[in-house]
Amino acid sequence: MTDKKFMDLKIRTWFKMNNIKGNGRMGKTDFEEIADIFKREYELKDPQYSLLKKWLCEGWDILVKEGQDLANSGKKGGLTPDNAASVFDVSETLNKGEAITEDQYANAFEQLVEVNQGLFQNNFEMMVGSFFDIYDTDHDGKITADDMIRGLRCLGIQQDEAVKIMFANMDTEKRGSITKSVYVSEWVEYMLGTRKDAAIASVLCRQ
Repeated sequence: MTDKKFMDLKIRTWFKMNNIKGNGRMGKTDFEEIADIFKREYELKDPQYSLLKKWLCEGWDILVKEGQDLANSGKKGGLTPDNAASVFDVSETLNKGEAITEDQYANAFEQLVEVNQGLFQNNFEMMVGSFFDIYDTDHDGKITADDMIRGLRCLGIQQDEAVKIMFANMDTEKRGSITKSVYVSEWVEYMLGTRKDAAIASVLCRQ
């Protein structure tokens, strides 16, 4: 499998896992539903709930705005309807109250990373970090396998045994817990890296 096909597989796998209705389409109401699942499971209050909902429901809008600001300032990596048409299409579709398809999501992600990978990574790291902070209910800066299973269930990832393996892969020092930096970096590797033996990809994308 080429790196490009592998990357496409990872992104489509991510979409399918979060598509909790299993209908191949996701709109803002679906993202709101995920946010509410977290709210109920963790009894979230503001500002934590509002921040989570913002990342889930407005993530593409944030990327478009920051990308447009870069373009308007003449800086490298700016997003425009010409160089990132698929990204703008996803944002506009969601804002019209419509759902995006797996193809739309995959195409927009590929285009975004091609134009400005750093823009995606910066926002993705903050988003994943906010999820970690929710999972870390005792606020000790670490999570266990059970914490990770509980959190990823809320995101639609129901394969508990697979999550246990992913966690074990991340817990290289076998301490029974992982830090925020490890958790975030492993998800960045999943979304942007090319390693087929990486902690998450080796489990979720087995052929």
